[in-house]
Amino acid sequence: MEEAAVHIRSLLRISTLLQSTREMYATRGTPAAAVFQQHLLALISDMVAADEGTLFLYEDGGDRHPGLVDRVLEAKEPVFGETELAVPLFLRDTIAGVIYLKRAAFFEEADFQLVTAISQIASLAIENAFHLEWLQREVKRLEQDLNIESDLLGESAQMTELRRRIARVAPS
Repeated sequence: MEEAAVHIRSLLRISTLLQSTREMYATRGTPAAAVFQQHLLALISDMVAADEGTLFLYEDGGDRHPGLVDRVLEAKEPVFGETELAVPLFLRDTIAGVIYLKRAAFFEEADFQLVTAISQIASLAIENAFHLEWLQREVKRLEQDLNIESDLLGESAQMTELRRRIARVAPS
């Protein structure tokens, strides 16, 4: 029973960390992203003991990684070995990363299920961050296309007068 409570607390902390996925996604390739990855792996290790763990995030596919990760990239599904496991993180239908864990002792089915559940939650967070980033870029593009200089739209005499009044009051 106590182990279940520890797992629930860890899942809550992982969920809280994944709330900041937008920042991690926006800062990928920077030290901030590395810190995010370290925190996520530390929280995973609270639930699934591992001697070695890595969160591979892919943009250019140039990362060096263990052979089990290659199998995940080819199969596009989790791969579970006796002493190592690798679970994909998806962005749409593309693998955005892989959670990789290795240890001397055998992994159990419960370990595999926990890491798979975490990867699904993390995949949703990455997907949401991707959509938010795309929407923000699209808003900027549309603003540039429309040449919007303020939130006030319209060219009527009343709107022109309102802009004049705001400009007069704004400096004060």
